[in-house]
Amino acid sequence: MKCISTILYSSKRVRDDDQEDENDNKSEEIGWELIYSSLNVLLKMTEIAEFDDLYSNKNKRLWDNVIDSLLYPHSWIRISSSKLVLEFLKRFEEKDGKDDNDIEVDDLMVQTIVSRSFRQLGAPDISEKMSTSVARLLALSSKRYIRENTKYIVETTNNDNSSEKAKAKKVYKSALEWVVSHIIINTSSSYN
Repeated sequence: MKCISTILYSSKRVRDDDQEDENDNKSEEIGWELIYSSLNVLLKMTEIAEFDDLYSNKNKRLWDNVIDSLLYPHSWIRISSSKLVLEFLKRFEEKDGKDDNDIEVDDLMVQTIVSRSFRQLGAPDISEKMSTSVARLLALSSKRYIRENTKYIVETTNNDNSSEKAKAKKVYKSALEWVVSHIIINTSSSYN
């Protein structure tokens, strides 16, 4: 599992380096095939009961890297990471109690997943598999938002000022309202 996490982390680091400066010497790029294979191995591991510790705190970095892969610039990787994140969330939704060793699935993590899922829906050529996977993620997340009456978390950056934060808080009273408004915006823009 450490090897998979390292591959996913390395792919993120290379993408971050690409965004910072195209001219710098950077580490060797990780091929999408290796990332895709790693995600598929991990997906198979989620189906095997012996890998129950896959969801333990010691593997939090692995899951953070899977979530980061949701926006990887290759559709197969996006689909695989989306399926994995869905399995990850289902694991914690279906489980009656939380083990002391389990990863903490907090509201910010779920909101990050939902936000990235909306970005996937905005891709120009989204496949049916991808849209189905994203729809399942959004439905599962929305159920959680309803059950827990989750508040929308305003993302802050160093450039934010207090008036912008206040506007965002007035716009979305809850995380569910944020989801519904994004669905409406995506639906209306796709018909124009």
